[in-house]
Amino acid sequence: MKINDTLTGAALAALGLTILIHVQSFPPMPGQKVGPAMFPGLLAVGLLICAAGVILRGLKNLRAEGWFQWPAWIGQRRIAAGFVLIPLVLVVYAAVSEKLGFLPTAIAFLFSLCWIFGVRPRLALAVAIGGSLGIHYIFYKLLKVPLPWGILTPIAW
Repeated sequence: MKINDTLTGAALAALGLTILIHVQSFPPMPGQKVGPAMFPGLLAVGLLICAAGVILRGLKNLRAEGWFQWPAWIGQRRIAAGFVLIPLVLVVYAAVSEKLGFLPTAIAFLFSLCWIFGVRPRLALAVAIGGSLGIHYIFYKLLKVPLPWGILTPIAW
């Protein structure tokens, strides 16, 4: 979904104003004109200037675009399913990886993601197996991250 730039600019302006108000509470440096509030204050002013430009551009395009615009791919089932599948895979991975183990879970999920995005099944399987083994090697052997073995515990290396 595309959100009109006016709303994005308003969020930037709110952030800039919040920073500008907050830095006023910073204590001054004794004997200096420049204190700890100067740099964040300059950044806040820069954010406000950028926000004004974004808001103006959003107001200029508001009539043609509206406040919200759905992307063209939302009606295409395969792409929309892939969009939903990515966060779903992360949630399911967190739920089942301890019992199944990293390798079986990663292979299944990489294969399903490749397949949903249109990769031929044989190539998707090769990518899923090779990618999972490569990721496992990097994290388990090189970075010493303790990945779960799950059902593969008897053959863990």
